[in-house]
Parts: sequence; C-alpha cells; structure tokens
Amino acid sequence: MTPSPRQATPGRSPPSAPSLRVLVTGASGFLGRAVVAQLVARGHTVWGTSQSGRPPADPAYRDAIDRVQWLSWRSEETPLPAHSLAEVDGVIHLAAGRDRKGFPDAEGALA
Repeated sequence: MTPSPRQATPGRSPPSAPSLRVLVTGASGFLGRAVVAQLVARGHTVWGTSQSGRPPADPAYRDAIDRVQWLSWRSEETPLPAHSLAEVDGVIHLAAGRDRKGFPDAEGALA
C-alpha cells in the first residue's frame, strides 16, 4: 500500500515546507512573541512590527527575536506602509491599539 501524501514514511523525514517571508504585526506582544518564535524555528524569514520598532526585552524569546527584522508601526495611527507588504508572502495581524478598555490583561490572567 502506498502512503498518501499526508502520511509520513517510517525512517524518512517529511518533505520540508518552503520558507516563507512573513510580517507579524504586534510581534512584540504576548501572542506575537510566541508566533514569531514558532515561525523562526520553522526557518521562515520574519518581519515584526512594534510601536517602538525595537524588539521586546524577553529573554525567553531572545534567539528568535534577534533573528527578526523590526519595523515601527502604530496601528491606531497609520496603515501599514505599502513597501512593508511588497516583500512578504503573508501577514499575521496581531497588533492591538493602545486603548485596551474592556480587554483583560492576558499576561496577568495567565500568571
């Protein structure tokens, strides 16, 4: 019986997925840091946005964060610049505005 394309063949590595160029908005946030770490671990090229344009000071994600190209973007003020979208295969939008009324503190809730 021939395995279907979705089944792994024992003793052989599954074919690797092509590397993607991904822009992650809100990459310095609670969810963004985890998404960025997973993308980098899978070999993708990642651009991340943060309001400051700098990575977060989070030692748990330091290896992944150091491999991200950082852009400054404030979601509540301006649309993403067209040039930042021209070079990517996809966008994962996780940015939130500064006005967080009605949103619980995710990090505090999980602590």
